[in-house]
Amino acid sequence: MKKMYKEIVTKRDVKLRHLRSTGDVPAPSPSAVRYLVHQPSTIVRDVTVTADDSLLPMAIMAAHSPDPQQHLDVKPVFFYIVQDILLRGIPDAPKNLIVNMEALKEKNGNAVLEASADIIEAICCEMVCKCSGGHDAGATTKAIFDILAIYSWEAKVVLGMAAFAVIYGEFWLLSELYATNSLAKSLALLKQLPIVYEHSIWVKPVLDELNNLIKAMIRNVNYIITISEKSPQNISITTANSSNLPLIPMAAYWTMRSIVACASKVASLSGPGVDEHITDISELSSLVMRLHEYTVRFEELRDEEAYIGLVQIFRISPQSNITIIEALINPYNTKDIDHQNALMDCSTKKMVQIDVLRGKHVVLLISGLDVATTEEFEVLKQQYKESRGKVEYQYEVVWIPIVDTSVPYWPGDFEKLRATMPWLALHPTHIKAPAIKYIKNVWQFTKKPVAVTMDAQGKVVCKNSLHMFWIWGNKAFPFSDQIEETLWQKESWKLDLFIYGITDVEIHRWRTEKRFICLYGGEDIKWITEFTNAVRAFANTVNLSHELIYVGKRNSPRAKQVAAIIVEKQLSQCWPGLLKDSGCSFWSRLESILYSKLKHFKASDKYDILMKEAMAILGFDGSDNEWAIFSEGASGMARAKGDMALHCMTNYHAWYNHETCKDSFMTALNTYLLKQHSSKHCYRLMFPEVNWGVPDKMVCFECGRLMEKYIMYRCCDD
Repeated sequence: MKKMYKEIVTKRDVKLRHLRSTGDVPAPSPSAVRYLVHQPSTIVRDVTVTADDSLLPMAIMAAHSPDPQQHLDVKPVFFYIVQDILLRGIPDAPKNLIVNMEALKEKNGNAVLEASADIIEAICCEMVCKCSGGHDAGATTKAIFDILAIYSWEAKVVLGMAAFAVIYGEFWLLSELYATNSLAKSLALLKQLPIVYEHSIWVKPVLDELNNLIKAMIRNVNYIITISEKSPQNISITTANSSNLPLIPMAAYWTMRSIVACASKVASLSGPGVDEHITDISELSSLVMRLHEYTVRFEELRDEEAYIGLVQIFRISPQSNITIIEALINPYNTKDIDHQNALMDCSTKKMVQIDVLRGKHVVLLISGLDVATTEEFEVLKQQYKESRGKVEYQYEVVWIPIVDTSVPYWPGDFEKLRATMPWLALHPTHIKAPAIKYIKNVWQFTKKPVAVTMDAQGKVVCKNSLHMFWIWGNKAFPFSDQIEETLWQKESWKLDLFIYGITDVEIHRWRTEKRFICLYGGEDIKWITEFTNAVRAFANTVNLSHELIYVGKRNSPRAKQVAAIIVEKQLSQCWPGLLKDSGCSFWSRLESILYSKLKHFKASDKYDILMKEAMAILGFDGSDNEWAIFSEGASGMARAKGDMALHCMTNYHAWYNHETCKDSFMTALNTYLLKQHSSKHCYRLMFPEVNWGVPDKMVCFECGRLMEKYIMYRCCDD
């Protein structure tokens, strides 16, 4: 064996001298030849290596002595040759990784191959000789690392993979040509390869697990190359487990150990028969799991680095929104991914380039897949369709679905939901972990849909503009926080806040006709019956055209049942959508009003009438109270808790005067309700998670005292 190695060394020295004279590679160091000869390392003489020795990786790290003059750019060899050979033997290999070998010439790969050919041959000899019979895998792995001691970690694993690719490629080439090529058949017979055909049933599980391990090796080598290339200090990153050893050397060790195991299994498949040793895949399976641990750690590092990059990109002032969209779609900055055609126009079902967003405001609609009947989507659809073709509304909506791809049925749910949309959409596979982390951490997406608005330069001008779409629709364009504040300065507490954008023309006509309109909520049928009868009696007595509208209870599945009873008994009408799966938009709009106001609220501010009234209705509802809002046309509104609302209707003679209320009775009603105010109350104001956070402090809308804060977890799938 030593004689063979010395011959290899001599041939290598001659070739290196020739390459050195042509300037293709640097001169070899004096230590290069020493490490080509298989002998105990002079650096770690005191370490005795055995197959199960836990000190083996540390011994290999101690022997690691990279020579800068022996630097090899092994990326072309790995990406254009090694991967090509190994993946062609795997039936389900991702074809996009099998690269055209002609690209090797462009990357100066031939020079690298010439410089490393003898090294690869030496490793092949080591594996063929040691793996053909009973062998100590640890000792073989150590011997290969001794040969490669002067090279970087990424060069070690690539050269090891290259040597295995020679063995594996020859094995598969002869196996594939065995039945059709007489020369291949003769060679296969000499090498006793027919076992693959004669015992295919027994061999298939072995080949499947062998392929799994090869794919795991390729993944880890990719990461070792990428991380080592970016920064030398990444070598010191630890494994994040109890051993706390350097990640890249440990990953390199277990990758090489896996290479040896694969070579041993290929050698055993070249035998005349099947025994337990050949069909045993426990070692391969164990190594697959071991490499998976390193893959997970590498992915964590990659994702963290990409996330930090996203944060930095958003922190600077980009010149175009395209820069931001590209960063979200391709946070790893991968060059071989066609992210330019990542968007689908849902209305035409055709892929479009992200350049269609250039120069436009962009609304990033972020949601899960459980929003098929969510009202926010319906309102946004309506506004989006109305904006098309209008030059004053130059914006696009891009749906970003946040999907748990481990759920087996997600593709069908995604396609079904996307088919209902009129705007642009990304596919979940284009939304990588760093982008999802940014969306959740910075834009605080949890479960409820959010709409992040960017201007044409890519600056985020609002982290959630859905509230603006609910309240003002396209009038809020360009949907920035600044516009939101400006629009609130023009608003007052009136019915218009609730009916803007509603397609039910009756409500708008009642408002124009200055009818007496009463909105009410709760689930007590007895109170509802008494209250609706009292309102009719009052309106008929004073000769008022009136309308009663039931809006249900927020987030209550029973409200739909109550609404059905109300319609059946003809007690009143119901808010549009309440009897349908789309739900009641009243509550979404009311929440939007409060959330929008609170977003701009400062601790030093006092509640204005809009905040106070929105909090009151939500407080009544959250405290399981019935309630009512009274309105007359476009004038202001009055609200009252259930018992007081019923009382003021049954005792209307105490406050209603035909002469003073001829033009409007809202002032008289509000005055009466204020006089009936009781200091005794108990209100609960419940907030679902929102992307700007729940206020730390809330003051009671009734008495002005600081409200107590509780945390409630709720699960309701009725």
